[in-house]
Amino acid sequence: GGGGEGTKGGGGVEGGISGRPGAAAATPTHHLLTPLAADLLRREEIIMSTHNVIHTNVAVCSSLGPPYASQMRFLFLDLLTVYGRYSQLVSQAVASATDPSVVARSSSVKGMRGVKKMALRLIETFVEKTDDCTTLATQYVPALMDPILGDYARSVPDARDPEVLSLFSSVVTKLKDLAQPHVPLIFEAVFESTLQMITRNFEDYPEHRLQFFALLHAIVESCFPCMYALSAPQLKLVINSVIWAFRHTERNIAETGLQLLLLLLVNFAKSPAVTQFHVEYHLNLLREILAVMSDSFHKPGFKLHAEILHHLFTIVDQNIINQPLWDITERGPDAYPSNGAFLRDHVGSLLRLSFPNLTQQQVLACVTGMFELKDFPAFKQHLRDFLIQTKQFASQDNAELFAGEVEKQVQQVQQQQAAAAAAAIAGGGGGAGGAGGG
Repeated sequence: GGGGEGTKGGGGVEGGISGRPGAAAATPTHHLLTPLAADLLRREEIIMSTHNVIHTNVAVCSSLGPPYASQMRFLFLDLLTVYGRYSQLVSQAVASATDPSVVARSSSVKGMRGVKKMALRLIETFVEKTDDCTTLATQYVPALMDPILGDYARSVPDARDPEVLSLFSSVVTKLKDLAQPHVPLIFEAVFESTLQMITRNFEDYPEHRLQFFALLHAIVESCFPCMYALSAPQLKLVINSVIWAFRHTERNIAETGLQLLLLLLVNFAKSPAVTQFHVEYHLNLLREILAVMSDSFHKPGFKLHAEILHHLFTIVDQNIINQPLWDITERGPDAYPSNGAFLRDHVGSLLRLSFPNLTQQQVLACVTGMFELKDFPAFKQHLRDFLIQTKQFASQDNAELFAGEVEKQVQQVQQQQAAAAAAAIAGGGGGAGGAGGG
């Protein structure tokens, strides 16, 4: 800590250790930066001591908070160098193996990756604790781009650390709009490479899957203007990844995808890009949500399905989208008097295809209710009644479709109990015992 204080007001990140006479001797990681580092780095005692030094710094950073900035300036470049050297060794070991997954679990590689993970944890802790977002955005984050993001993109899948995704989630959450210049580079480095890993099946790389959607959520929630700057293929990749998530058989992944989609829709509704977005994606999203809603396996997501559909119908009803949603090259610009008229026709066709057992009158009643019930509870009840009519749900236990109402009732009972307990306590001595008994 003392050495760090001496650097206060120094040359910033660029100065690093090598920029100050005598700093090298005070730096715990400096012995790893000699020409013999490649041999030293593989030694178990070096791996352990480096891990411990960085771990100690994590604890100090967590405790000190913003004043840790002087120490981070002191060791930042060495930290990135150590990270880069271990990245090379891990990637070489994994890439040259007959079975990369076995090598990735070996004690040697796990030890080296442990150092990398601890370095990422230190940087993430610093990001969360710093109060100087300008320096973070202009000096630290650009310095992370190649050593950490670039390394992630270049590494083979089994050598990629999900903590990289977590770090950049924290960066975006911390910097908010200041993260805008960096988001396209983050997309380029991690999106396609990670999607290829997690969409191969529903089981591999669960931690990457979790952190990938956390990063996407951070970008949409904290730095939404970045979405306008994405190229058309990048935005399509985002939408496809969200669709993939809410189709997922694992409940928490499906719920994350639905929450993310709702957040995207709400933010785009307030943006100048609302028409462009909906012309491109409205019909596809509508079809996909109707498909998962009508799949009894996805019953737990019903409330979010209903919220998303309610939004998609409401935004059309309010005439916010000022271009036709139908294909004007095929049907012409005057095929329908409004997007609302087109969508009623379109949704009716989708429902007739999905539920051939329903009569024309049942489908028409469903579509009419979807468009005319503006109140969300009534809209949701209407959807639930419709689903229970269908063969897919008719013979099943549909308790999960009522989960929202049950949760609300439980909350009301808890509030009533809390109010009764508070009243009993306020009433005098015997009340506390009575409340405890309840």
